[in-house]
Amino acid sequence: MAENKFEETKDTLLEFISKNSDEIKGICFYLECLIELKQFEEVEMFISSLEKDVQNKDEVKQVLKKMEIVKNNSSGPNINELLGKLESEPNNIDLILEISDKYFSMKQYENGMDLLLKNYPKNKDSIKNKMVEFFAVLGNTDQVTIQYRKKLSQLMFS
Repeated sequence: MAENKFEETKDTLLEFISKNSDEIKGICFYLECLIELKQFEEVEMFISSLEKDVQNKDEVKQVLKKMEIVKNNSSGPNINELLGKLESEPNNIDLILEISDKYFSMKQYENGMDLLLKNYPKNKDSIKNKMVEFFAVLGNTDQVTIQYRKKLSQLMFS
């Protein structure tokens, strides 16, 4: 979606939320728009304005975790620089996790998951934990979660 579409959608959702303040899906969609627009401070201000019980909803926490990943990867080396570095340090698990976060922040979920699965034997716990983190952010019904949870399970129990 083009940036102006996110702005339009954001405004529509804000109007909807003002009339339906307990509508969690609307709140989450609004937060997703802000994240797409990289308006992280606005996300934090909006969250702080919500009632505590709404802030503690799993759906809201999930969106906040996504924001954290996107925000932490919105600067720094680009994906090609990181992949180049990985060629010379193929066993660097921290670098592998960093690249998977970068892919995730770029919505290239499959690339990130494939990289993690490929490197699973190098550090099973770290890889599994990172994948579980991504599954939680994407949600249990997301097709990427379903597909890669199955692949991870097959790898773990083979």
